[in-house]
Amino acid sequence: MLIFKHLDDIPKARLPTHLAAYISKLLTSIMASLQQYDPEDDGHIALITPKDNDLNLCERIGTRWSESMFEGVSYNPEFRCYHVVVLHNNRYGVSIVIPQEQWLDSAIKERIQRELA
Repeated sequence: MLIFKHLDDIPKARLPTHLAAYISKLLTSIMASLQQYDPEDDGHIALITPKDNDLNLCERIGTRWSESMFEGVSYNPEFRCYHVVVLHNNRYGVSIVIPQEQWLDSAIKERIQRELA
């Protein structure tokens, strides 16, 4: 999992163009919606990578992926990725970007499909 708290984190990750553009769009939107964005208080963006699975996501979001409560799940066909929002309280949230790729863990994929149905 890659973490993005600031716009300058994005080029450092050397992402495919469509993912870099989507993460930039999301982070810019989060920053614009707040008077003063502080990732330690407000949250950040996490990108799922081929190494991530249901179990290790627990470390980042606090519960197993299969047991997590999502605030919202959407799919963006232009950027070919899913966006899942997990809120920890009224202020702190994690936006999880999940590329639509063959390597995506089956438990993650199944949960997304249930949420979108």
